[in-house]
Amino acid sequence: MNQKDKRGNSVPFDADVYSLNKNSKKGGVLKIYRNVKLLAWEKQERTLRGQIKAASTEVRSKRNPNHFNNRTRNIELANGEIKKIHLRLIDSINAKKVLP
Repeated sequence: MNQKDKRGNSVPFDADVYSLNKNSKKGGVLKIYRNVKLLAWEKQERTLRGQIKAASTEVRSKRNPNHFNNRTRNIELANGEIKKIHLRLIDSINAKKVLP
């Protein structure tokens, strides 16, 4: 899951994750994600274009998602959609069971 290739990009993997809605106390459906990548939280880079845009508009910094404290990670699906998963709800990665 945390593997990187020679360029530093995330290596695709398969994950089976259980769903959970804490508000309605419902879930338990096993969702199967194939060929997903782990996204890393990165601060915005200050390019010339970014600096010009920041100077002309109101700057709003992104909030830190606290993935470590919340035990969550963002994954990018094969279609480009981003999903947040909880580490404790992962059933298997690359067909290998995850121990609780």
